[in-house]
Amino acid sequence: EIEAIKQQGMASLPELQQLIYDVRETIDLLYAPILVIQARNDKVINPDSANIIYDTVESIDKKISWYEHSGHVITLDKEKDQLHEEVLTFLNSLDWIV
Repeated sequence: EIEAIKQQGMASLPELQQLIYDVRETIDLLYAPILVIQARNDKVINPDSANIIYDTVESIDKKISWYEHSGHVITLDKEKDQLHEEVLTFLNSLDWIV
């Protein structure tokens, strides 16, 4: 399927590329706590994108996690339970009082 998409393209690809550009232009304005999660075996998204996000945000409270045995749809892959626990732990660690 991925090869077919690469050959045929996607109608929404120009919008997605614009969104990526817009995010890259402003991501350094992010100061809130952030958890960056990336599957090491993602064949759709360049895994180095996680490093770009992590290195560019200004947040002091930041963490990057790599899921070594998962692919693109990490929420449904082999490490989904570990992922769900990590996200829950991160959310519970935040100060929700504004």
